[in-house]
Amino acid sequence: MKQSDARFTWKRAGQPVLDGRYSRAHAWHVDGGLLGADAAGRIAMVRIELRPAIAFAGERQPDAGELSAIHHLAHERCHVANSLTAEIVVLEPR
Repeated sequence: MKQSDARFTWKRAGQPVLDGRYSRAHAWHVDGGLLGADAAGRIAMVRIELRPAIAFAGERQPDAGELSAIHHLAHERCHVANSLTAEIVVLEPR
């Protein structure tokens, strides 16, 4: 298997957080992915490892439980994650 790095960057740019919407303006820095054979034997991206880095503005910062709930909800509503067939693994931030 070949492994490469990919980086995606989103910025809210002053938009409210709780409005249920987000900007789709983002930057993609892609250098391949983890490639291998899929169930049909075709070369495909078979594993995606995410290492999210999240920064919050203001004095109030979420605790570990709130951060986990935010991440879970974001993943459930993510149109990219819902479209992929590769294994998606979330790693601890560096």
